[in-house]
Amino acid sequence: MIASEYDLAVGFEHNGQVLTRFAMRAATVADSIAAISKAPDVDEDAVGASVQNNLTVRFYKAAEQMQFVEAPELAVTGEMLLSLADEDADVIIAAQDDVAKKRKAALSGLNPTTTSLPASDS
Repeated sequence: MIASEYDLAVGFEHNGQVLTRFAMRAATVADSIAAISKAPDVDEDAVGASVQNNLTVRFYKAAEQMQFVEAPELAVTGEMLLSLADEDADVIIAAQDDVAKKRKAALSGLNPTTTSLPASDS
């Protein structure tokens, strides 16, 4: 399983400790299904509802993928991630993208730090 560790800019307070270091693993289909089933419904008539829904599901999915290194027993939830600072949201999205890129590179036999693919002849 592809996984890497990252650091939040602000962090999450838990039992008097600010948690910043987290591990993120590559997503599975089960993560996507869990995220969709756990995320709250969005008012489809609201302005930006599609973007709001996509971001909400993305953070619920991240909750399925991640674990705080300083508190591995803590169950990460979508609600918890939605309460983080904007700077931390950016880190989480980048971490999701990074582990997905690393998995794709590993599956294609490329070095994860060199992810350029050959040009298509089509």
